[in-house]
Amino acid sequence: MSSSASSDVRLALIGCGAAARAYYQPILKKRPELSRNLHCVDREIARAKDLADSLGSPYFSAHHEDVLDKVQGAIITTPHFLHYPIAMDCLKRKLHVLCEKPLAATADHACALVEEAERQGITLSVNNTWRMFPAFREIHRLLSTGHLGRLREIRIIEGQKFDWESYSDFYVNPQVSAKGVLLDVGAHVLDLVCWWAGGRPELLSCEDDSFGGPESVVSIKATRGDCAIEIHLNRLVDVESRFRVAGESGTIQCSANDWNAFGYASRGKKMKTLKVRTQVRTYWELVEEIVESFIDAILAKGLPLVPARAVLPSMMFLEECYDRRSRLPMPWLHGLESLIDG
Repeated sequence: MSSSASSDVRLALIGCGAAARAYYQPILKKRPELSRNLHCVDREIARAKDLADSLGSPYFSAHHEDVLDKVQGAIITTPHFLHYPIAMDCLKRKLHVLCEKPLAATADHACALVEEAERQGITLSVNNTWRMFPAFREIHRLLSTGHLGRLREIRIIEGQKFDWESYSDFYVNPQVSAKGVLLDVGAHVLDLVCWWAGGRPELLSCEDDSFGGPESVVSIKATRGDCAIEIHLNRLVDVESRFRVAGESGTIQCSANDWNAFGYASRGKKMKTLKVRTQVRTYWELVEEIVESFIDAILAKGLPLVPARAVLPSMMFLEECYDRRSRLPMPWLHGLESLIDG
């Protein structure tokens, strides 16, 4: 995309907290033709001004409603529970929207946003960045072309100690949301499973450690046809990221920590490492691709790389997990309860 073309694009960055600074500020700093027309919006007006100043923009506001008639598109990086109302306001004003994951806090809200975007004839995309990992895209290609034969197993273990420098406590505050690691990391993982498996799985069980607040550990069992699916997530301790995808003809092993390579073994053979040819070296470059496609969509020069409709199966699956969740076995707790009752 030429800088002269994108210089005509006027954007709002709604939410100037940790996600905006970690993912979008570096990208926009490289694109002064975009950043000088950028409207930074945050309920904490000082935070909006600070980000605008860092990007060389004179535009900042505390309320997104004040800027919707001044821009063509909006990037939404607010806390999860604000995605739906802000995105809906933008869509109703015929603004193109790029939303951080998850698209919304509920499947119903996600579906409503997709329907509104299609009704208005504008684009709605979501930053489910894991779809952009070169290794994960190659694995999707191998699965969709039948290279592994009939899919038999998807097993994912993903987690690390929560250390995100959020500017608010919405990730862990039960008064804001009762949803935790599943809505956060799970928005990536469940989308990946639906993408690789070719659709929404059938849920067998979802267990977590919640006592009414946001969960930190989740264990999910599901099926998709003949494929058995297990997903284990946690945000309490660092664990080795391990993904296993097995079919009748071969097996793949990979990790969210290495997006340029994965292990592959055809049936009866030893595992070997396959490198994916790519220019991508950092996570920010993956986000940059999504932003570039968003700008192209505004200019009617292309479609979003991750359109919102594509993530609806995972949003519905995620919602079902929450609706049907039960308590993880905690034998140590039962022992304490019996002592107290006694």
